[in-house]
Amino acid sequence: MISAPPFARRALALVILLLPFTMIWLLAIEPLITRHGETQDAMDRTLHLLARYKANATQKADLEQMVMQRRQLMPQQQGVIDAANVALASSALQSSLRRILETNGGSVRVLSIAPPVREQGYDRLTARAEIGIASDRLIEVIYALESVVAPNLTIEALDIRAPDQPQKADENVSLMVRLDVSGYWEPK
Repeated sequence: MISAPPFARRALALVILLLPFTMIWLLAIEPLITRHGETQDAMDRTLHLLARYKANATQKADLEQMVMQRRQLMPQQQGVIDAANVALASSALQSSLRRILETNGGSVRVLSIAPPVREQGYDRLTARAEIGIASDRLIEVIYALESVVAPNLTIEALDIRAPDQPQKADENVSLMVRLDVSGYWEPK
């Protein structure tokens, strides 16, 4: 049998002595330390979220009060015609349409209201108008109708007719325009 030098024997004895401690460290203690760190991070995140939730909860009363104040300032639902009954709502639609058309250079020839149509708890009111307007002003009328907020109006149908006699390209052409414009009224 070959005997190992004394240095090698001492090193082997030290390895054998440290091997159980290393195994205990790698298999038991190090995973516990890692898991503790992960748990601590999760608790820190939870405490941070809880603090944010508490801050939001303290603001709830203030936010509810702001919402109530805004509802009092704006009793009608945005975009819906505000009127006591369907006849007044139709009249409001008709006057809004006339005002928009005439403000933007249109001359109203015919303006009538179609019977209301019930859609998902609202009455869709449609006004039919026939106007004369210069060709360069038509886009302004369309934009004004589609961009009005209260009441929210929608162009449902549009028919544009030019005169029978051809005109020069640089001349402003007088057009005959028929359009159906709708708005919604909420029965109360």
